[in-house]
Amino acid sequence: MTQARNEAGFSLVEVLVATVILGVGLVGVTQGFTASLSASKATEHQTKAVMLADSHLEELMMSPWLEAGERTGESDVYPTLRWRETIKETKSDGLYEIELVVERKADGDPVYRLTTLRFVMPLDTGETEEDRRERFENARRPDETGANG
Repeated sequence: MTQARNEAGFSLVEVLVATVILGVGLVGVTQGFTASLSASKATEHQTKAVMLADSHLEELMMSPWLEAGERTGESDVYPTLRWRETIKETKSDGLYEIELVVERKADGDPVYRLTTLRFVMPLDTGETEEDRRERFENARRPDETGANG
């Protein structure tokens, strides 16, 4: 006489297959999270670089004069970044090309590059750079009535 076995449960092979499938799925999810965090960090770094470039460019645009040459500097706000500006005179009198590069301090890799033009009124006849600076400073000071400020 044969007895029918009516056992409930899973066999060892079924448990092993389910464990492997679950393991592969968890590895995929973990890699997805890692990639997402990495992309988020890169975007944050790029945003900080844009903000640093914008801030520095704003300073250049407020200045009454520009001097051709290359300068570098570091950010107090974003300690992992530094900037490099290159100002070149163009063929047009008073027109300057400004290139601003924000790069990582650690490896010097550029994160953001900005190129623009700025026109600075050429010196008046007989005016010196010092005269221009004084004229600019006087224009920025509020008068005694408070009308400029």
